Amino acid sequence: MNDRCWYETNINFDPHFSLEKLPVIGSTEYYKQEGIWKKPISEIFSKEWIDYVDSIGLELWKSTLLFYRRPNYYAHRAHVDIQTICCGINWIIGGEDSEMIWYKLPEGEHKTKTSIAGTPYLSWPTIELEEIGRHKLSTTKLTLVRVDIPHAILVKSKDRWCISVRPISKQFELWDDTVDYLLSKKLLVDNNA
Repeated sequence: MNDRCWYETNINFDPHFSLEKLPVIGSTEYYKQEGIWKKPISEIFSKEWIDYVDSIGLELWKSTLLFYRRPNYYAHRAHVDIQTICCGINWIIGGEDSEMIWYKLPEGEHKTKTSIAGTPYLSWPTIELEEIGRHKLSTTKLTLVRVDIPHAILVKSKDRWCISVRPISKQFELWDDTVDYLLSKKLLVDNNA
């Protein structure tokens, strides 16, 4: 069993990406969406990048999740993304000092909720959970992150965008299978950190 909750990747980022593709902070849409958006992948990434990712064995969701948080934001609740896959591939803009934090999944029954972006999730107060890992995501590399266990973010002195794509293939349903698959394709940096 793999206890790590993240891996840096060797997946190239979209060279055609532009900050102009992100929602405007402070706009009516921003307040309506509470800093969480689900956008068509083709609105955020170039066709060339989507084709490249497909060519290396990563068929992606047709949507991209975008998250924005202001400085000094702490998620007092951790959540689990309810989906058939266990991971996201994330890139952050700003927030170099922010951390993603993972927690042990509590036992018992859990009630599903729906985010403002229309995605189902489970949620718990972080004070009730046992922390099992944390990592500062890279602003220069895509990072594979685990989303099938409780996770939250701590944004420190700089505001933070997170752009998250999700693979949809069967090999991404379980974390160990995901890591083995991506290691076999030499897409993960296995630095044992």
